[in-house]
Amino acid sequence: MIQRNPPARMNNLNSQRLVAHRGWPMRYPENTLAGFSAAIACGARLLECDVQLTQDHVAVVFHDPNLERMTNARGDLRSRNVCELRDVVIKPTPNSEPPPQTLHIPKLEQLIETIAQNPQVHLFVEIKSESIEHFGRRMVVDEVLKACAACRSQITLISRDADCLVRIRKCSAHAIAWIPGGNDRETRTRACKLNPDILFISARYLSNAAPPPWPCAAKWGVYTLNDPAAIQARFEAGFDYVETDDVGTMIKQLQ
Repeated sequence: MIQRNPPARMNNLNSQRLVAHRGWPMRYPENTLAGFSAAIACGARLLECDVQLTQDHVAVVFHDPNLERMTNARGDLRSRNVCELRDVVIKPTPNSEPPPQTLHIPKLEQLIETIAQNPQVHLFVEIKSESIEHFGRRMVVDEVLKACAACRSQITLISRDADCLVRIRKCSAHAIAWIPGGNDRETRTRACKLNPDILFISARYLSNAAPPPWPCAAKWGVYTLNDPAAIQARFEAGFDYVETDDVGTMIKQLQ
């Protein structure tokens, strides 16, 4: 039987356990410096971003391999060099606040600079599988580690690709987090062998208010929840972290 943590009290459900998923996408376009800065300003202490590689092997903060959904451009981001991306503009998203200035795709190094200026903040960096498949694990891991070198202690590297995390462990002392693709016996065996610091699992694999799927030494996180009651239930069930798209609102409602 899984050992559950003591129930979390409402006044303790604060920014220390909420992860700002891609910044604050309910208010600002996802994965932008404006969104991350706003999340920090509202009290978030845990942020999550996505990383892809450009054609010239620069790590940039972006979720999709293609540009269409989030920008005024089209085509594969991985086929553009970083100089070409300077002219690409991030589109406003539904319900987002008008940005104070034109938003562009940030380099991972730029976000790391923001994190370094806020030592109370920890960043989860998800290395996207599309770039791993396109450029190979060695190239992607090496470039991400290079970009994160300035504040390693404030960063946990995440991937769905377990072999990518194995390479990170061999090359650095970074904390690692795995995103398992399910809850079957094979996945559990792989998790035990990998022994990550954190496991992040999608809420769609869990029944309502279910505890972490299996006992292990790793901490557990769940994504993505935007309802305070659902977040409360996950903390009480034993999860250590909950990712949310609306971090500012959740901080206020759960304090």
